[in-house]
Amino acid sequence: MCLTRPSQRVLIFIVVIILAVLPVLSGCAPRRAARAEATLASPPVSSSPQPETSDEAAPVRFGACSCDTEAQMAMAVPRSELPPTIVAVSPERGEEQRLDAPIVITFDQPMDPATTAAAFHIEPAVEGKVTVMGKVLTFQPAQPWPRATAFKVTVDATAKGINGPPLAAPFEHRFTTVGYLEVTSTQPADGATDVATDMTITVVFNRPVVPLTGIEEQAGLPQPLKLEPEVAGKGEWLNTSIYTFRPSEPLAAATRYTATIAAGLTDTTGGILAQDYTWTFTTASPTVVSMAPNTDQTPPDSPVTITFSQPMDPASTEAAFSLRTAQDNVPVQGTFAWQDEGRTLVYQPRQPLAYGAGYVVHVDKTARPARGEGTLRQATRFTFRIVYLPEVRATRPRDGDQAADPYGAMEVAFRSPIAPETLAGAITVVPEPTQVYTYYAGYDNRLIISWERQPRTAYTVTLGSQIGDRYGNTLGREVVIRFRTRDYDPMAYLGGFGQVGTYNAYTRTIATASYRNVSRLDFGLYRVDEATFLSLTGEQSWDAWQRLKRDEAALLNQWSVDVTPPPNVIRTWQGPLTDSEGNPLPPGLYLLELRAPEIRYGPDRLPSRQLLAISRLNVTLKHTDTEALAWVTDLKTGEPVADLPLRLLDGQGLEVNGRTDAQGVFRTSFEQREYWKPLYVFTGQPGADDFAVVMNQWSNGIGPWEFGLNVEMYKQPLNAYLYTDRPIYRPGQTVHWKAIVRWDDDARYS
Repeated sequence: MCLTRPSQRVLIFIVVIILAVLPVLSGCAPRRAARAEATLASPPVSSSPQPETSDEAAPVRFGACSCDTEAQMAMAVPRSELPPTIVAVSPERGEEQRLDAPIVITFDQPMDPATTAAAFHIEPAVEGKVTVMGKVLTFQPAQPWPRATAFKVTVDATAKGINGPPLAAPFEHRFTTVGYLEVTSTQPADGATDVATDMTITVVFNRPVVPLTGIEEQAGLPQPLKLEPEVAGKGEWLNTSIYTFRPSEPLAAATRYTATIAAGLTDTTGGILAQDYTWTFTTASPTVVSMAPNTDQTPPDSPVTITFSQPMDPASTEAAFSLRTAQDNVPVQGTFAWQDEGRTLVYQPRQPLAYGAGYVVHVDKTARPARGEGTLRQATRFTFRIVYLPEVRATRPRDGDQAADPYGAMEVAFRSPIAPETLAGAITVVPEPTQVYTYYAGYDNRLIISWERQPRTAYTVTLGSQIGDRYGNTLGREVVIRFRTRDYDPMAYLGGFGQVGTYNAYTRTIATASYRNVSRLDFGLYRVDEATFLSLTGEQSWDAWQRLKRDEAALLNQWSVDVTPPPNVIRTWQGPLTDSEGNPLPPGLYLLELRAPEIRYGPDRLPSRQLLAISRLNVTLKHTDTEALAWVTDLKTGEPVADLPLRLLDGQGLEVNGRTDAQGVFRTSFEQREYWKPLYVFTGQPGADDFAVVMNQWSNGIGPWEFGLNVEMYKQPLNAYLYTDRPIYRPGQTVHWKAIVRWDDDARYS
């Protein structure tokens, strides 16, 4: 069988995956059983005593089994006849050797003490004792190992098993003894400046210094950090090698600190800090980090608030502070208060500040920190303005506008924030509309007044004098805005639903149009070829309509209709579509265009256009992403049209030719394609009696969503399920599993 469909290729892929994981999931028999079989297949051995050997089999690893074959079992030999192998070394590769620990080498079988001890060497030479007992060689140095020293251990190939051959090859192992404890990094770093006074000091060591304990269990742990000048605080070990120190009070400003970790501190492996580790850092001078108010809509009773980067000295900071009027530089009297442990200064004026007035705040650099040296890093100056008294700043439409837009809402911009509750009952519109909606946008002090405006109408909008702010200030007088709306914009549109209309060629083709505030309707009827039709209805149809130019060679008829509608009233027109000689239009593809002289057309406003598909046949199209069905009937009799040539295409290379059967039905299949992309069926040629066209996107009124139906247009041809008998296994356990792959053939599973 030839597998060519995409769904069949998916099935092949799933089967390959299952075959690939089958050996992993199936596992293999435990090694103990394999060894038992190998022993049975081995030749007889001597009954004389043999060195102790281990029948312990390596555990079976899930997903990495190594099962013996029959040939391997037949060739199995006693372990005593195999050359010895080194299976473990202490210290391990990459592990530091403790100063009091021995070297331990483990073989896979008991070793001959004499040859094995003689085969052991260490470089540089170290005085010590070599002991061989059974499978284990131990070297114990006479003195503790020297620190941070590299060694090479060699076991020559002359080392023999107790009753067997020697090592197959010399063995070599390198290690390094425990080094010195070191500080690898600090925060703040050595030489750091402008260090925050509330910073936590952190020291990171290269190896564990303390055992892993909880925060509450650190009472007996070393506290290695010393600061000069001395600082009270609490030290904690975040983990075994990171120490932190949190000062009880902020560090002194603009002060140089010396931090020291004293020599002699030891780590958990015996490493020692050989000498003092010392570094220095300098704390920052105070700065202003925030200030308020800083807007042009400040309430008159607002305090001035300044937040510093560290606690400040109240006396010098208050002396450095000033609040003055912007216009005449008059100082404003008030009282000081401090918050946030001396970081925030609050200055409250004794009297409310003047509405609409500007103010300047200045903090001189003579302000000093609460602790430490230095002064404010730089002087700070900022301005703010108190809100204005309630006032209407602008309106849209403007007062006196005689051509106001009849669309949209009226906007009133106030100069300062308004209390929304004062707007209730304070707005009147004449002539009184049916319903008025209001909304106040506090972010920009804007009032929206919306009602259904009429064209050519004079309106008077009155804002009551009671509108005011939250401080009790009001407009104090009514504000009246008078304007007159203009006519509605002219319009002229073709009737119909959408940009394509289908028409019955057995009847007269009637065109309709809606218009308003225009004097003439100018129509143009054009013949359209298949390529243009595909372009105007394809995936890039929007761009195609934008670029469409009138083809005078394809013009069939052109006429104008004078109209005199009442101002601002929509009227309709309808009339037959014919060629220039008054003949009915034969089946085919056409483009109808409508323009009006009062309308300015351009890229943002195209003429009203509609494609017309005129036919004596009705074509019904149903399709999936791989199949299509077309049913052709006569629009006059309703009878199926048999043996009718037709073409199915998508304008992107797909084209299938065929004929309808006796029931007027045509079925076909094709390579999988995107369901939503355009798909067409054409019969005959434009101008012929058997011409018709249908497109898959013509679903107005018959779409499943219009009937509340949930549909999925994409099918999943295969569904695969994989099961195991349990979620987790131990090495050597058998894995039972099963896989099910099912075809989903239009809801029929196989």
